[in-house]
Amino acid sequence: MKTLQYLTAALITSTLLGCSQPLLSVKPHIQNGQSEVYEDGQKIVISQKLTTVITSINNQTIQKGERVSVAVAIINSSEHPVTLLTENISAYDANGSKLEIPSSQELKESVRAKDKWKRVGLALQEIAAGGNDTTTTHHQGNIGGTYYRGTTTTTDSTKSSEELREIRQARAINNANTVAAMNAVENSLLKNQTLAPNETYNGIVWITPPQLKGVPPSFSLEIVLAGETHNFKFTQTLLTK
Repeated sequence: MKTLQYLTAALITSTLLGCSQPLLSVKPHIQNGQSEVYEDGQKIVISQKLTTVITSINNQTIQKGERVSVAVAIINSSEHPVTLLTENISAYDANGSKLEIPSSQELKESVRAKDKWKRVGLALQEIAAGGNDTTTTHHQGNIGGTYYRGTTTTTDSTKSSEELREIRQARAINNANTVAAMNAVENSLLKNQTLAPNETYNGIVWITPPQLKGVPPSFSLEIVLAGETHNFKFTQTLLTK
């Protein structure tokens, strides 16, 4: 049982500490025809044509390999309805190669995968707590020339029941939080949407940025709307190794 408890503690520790990865800074850069404003120190880039697209980075500091979350607001400043299609949202590296924009299902799987070790740790704690109420004592001796061996088992059900109740409650809360996080991801993503004149629509686009190899690479987000292309450029800078 102690081995199981040590394994549980190790899993929880690794979950809390996580894997040490280099930190990167991701910054937007305005291009010709674009403008910028700031809100609470956050740079917001505006691309205004017949339609207007506005972007801002949600996570300006990321770990290497982590996806970038870009908040997007679309304003139909034309006089006719326009339709946003997710197939017209793309991301590219500096060489023009396409980058991954993960689907809703892929993002939800990522949320669940991040929660994996916490769920395993809680499950192991529950197993360990289930055995904490039982103590087995081995004894042997000689009475009147007769040798004997035996075991005595004692049970502390109060302690075990309390531990199990707390762990199961923690598991239930953790599962609820995971479901809520997956639903939040689903609800926040940009989807196919038709906008009436002067209507605004907003959501999130997640991008898997290019990996650092020597010079910090740039990447771009491209949104085609009503025949117009809105292109947003971002750069990565290594903060820690």
